[in-house]
Amino acid sequence: MLINFIKSIIFSVFFSLSFIMAEENWKENFIFERSTSFGLMSEKLGTDFWNFSWTIYKKDNDEIFISIGPSVFIPTNAGIGWKHYFKTYGKQENIKPFSSMSIFSRSSNKMSNNSGDAIRDDDCIGVSGGISYFVPKLKKRRAHINVGVFVSYDFRNKPFVIPVINVEFKKLNKE
Repeated sequence: MLINFIKSIIFSVFFSLSFIMAEENWKENFIFERSTSFGLMSEKLGTDFWNFSWTIYKKDNDEIFISIGPSVFIPTNAGIGWKHYFKTYGKQENIKPFSSMSIFSRSSNKMSNNSGDAIRDDDCIGVSGGISYFVPKLKKRRAHINVGVFVSYDFRNKPFVIPVINVEFKKLNKE
């Protein structure tokens, strides 16, 4: 199961890179911007209470990220995804609707399992949408409050929907 997930991630990366490299100045859009989020779930991987992400490609309102975070009751989520920001709103233009899609692997506890391995690995697809509010008063880091909904499917159970409310801190790139 893990091998199939790794194959699907590699295929997705190469598929995405083919569109990226078709542009003239594709190398200028590769960046390594770190972000950390804390709160009730994550818009990137779902069941994270805190999440560490690296944006590896950014162009206009789109970014491709790699993300990892502890899942519910400590096991982890790790995956790759795409996040799109829509038109900004508000007097200070600090409200941005977003959508995000990710493929990830989740290790979680089998709470009711009495025999065998207590950890279950699932390959998942996640889709989220919501609003990101930029907090303009912080100077060293960009802070965003993300509110939305995350839908996940793990190919074993029914899809589930969870609310997302977190604070994301993005480290400013030195230019």
